[in-house]
Amino acid sequence: MALDEIAGTAHYWHMRYLLISDIHANLPAAESVLKTAQKHRVDEIIHIGDSIAIGPWPSETLDLLVESGVRLLKGNHEEDMYLELHPDNHLGTGEAEHNAWLKQQLRDDQISVCRDMPYSYDIQPGIRLQHFAREESGRISMERINLKEDDLRPIFRSGEKQLLVFGHIHAPLERSIGNTRFISFGTSGCMMKSGSGRQALLLDADIDAYHIRDLELEWDSAAVHSELRKRMVPATDEVIDIFFN
Repeated sequence: MALDEIAGTAHYWHMRYLLISDIHANLPAAESVLKTAQKHRVDEIIHIGDSIAIGPWPSETLDLLVESGVRLLKGNHEEDMYLELHPDNHLGTGEAEHNAWLKQQLRDDQISVCRDMPYSYDIQPGIRLQHFAREESGRISMERINLKEDDLRPIFRSGEKQLLVFGHIHAPLERSIGNTRFISFGTSGCMMKSGSGRQALLLDADIDAYHIRDLELEWDSAAVHSELRKRMVPATDEVIDIFFN
């Protein structure tokens, strides 16, 4: 994606954010995030949902993010820890076993952290971060959305936002619809078959302007493979094949 650009002129205040998403219980990826944040001297790290599930370190990863002061937004996997299974989410045997294993790894206080995470965060009046589109009930949508063709403004309830950054799809995507720019920068904690993974976004924001730049995190997928097998995580072979290829 051609994301390096300046939109507008800086005024009043300036903040630098490191945006990450879908870290998915990948502790080496979370550790890389902290190093990257220090290198680029960011003011705040914001994780846009799905900090847990899939990877082998759900408890350790969530603890590290919380203890490091990362602002955590809610994803569908955080919802799954305290809500009944979404009616549109039909789990196969391996996925159901993995989900049950995940709940056993998290402490009660960590479940509470998942429950208390907000669904979205506005950096400034024109910039919103959220994991994905939400239903009328408030839950994260599990419906299939044509992100390349549908009008995303009502689907994401973007209002008059200038920029909306989301996660969930594990792939880069950028579209401008009307005055709103929609961006998914990929996943920070998975290495997909498409090659997209290890991604983060550096966002410099002023009161009426922003500047964004793609960053790549450094973590070893072999270490994730090894830990998945060591901990005998359910559906390990499927997880490796799909998310840590």
